[in-house]
Amino acid sequence: MQNKYISPLGFFFLALSFTVMADSAETPEKQDEKTRQWLDLQKNGQQASSHKQTLSGPAAARVYQRYLDSFSHPIPEYYSEVESNPFSNSP
Repeated sequence: MQNKYISPLGFFFLALSFTVMADSAETPEKQDEKTRQWLDLQKNGQQASSHKQTLSGPAAARVYQRYLDSFSHPIPEYYSEVESNPFSNSP
């Protein structure tokens, strides 16, 4: 016997699909405005987590050492796209 009701997960995906369809019909100006609103929320910290995110001592030390090591290599005058993409098929 089939269940006549939509599961919570099914309802979530159904609602999500309607949201995506509605968002895709918006004008670029409306999308730009929504993007600006999200950026403002991030900038002002209104949607920031109250949980402070920290690194453990050893992890922070490795991050800082990697940062310091980055100064031991000269910055190239030019940046080649071939060098930057090791998965490229070009010779």
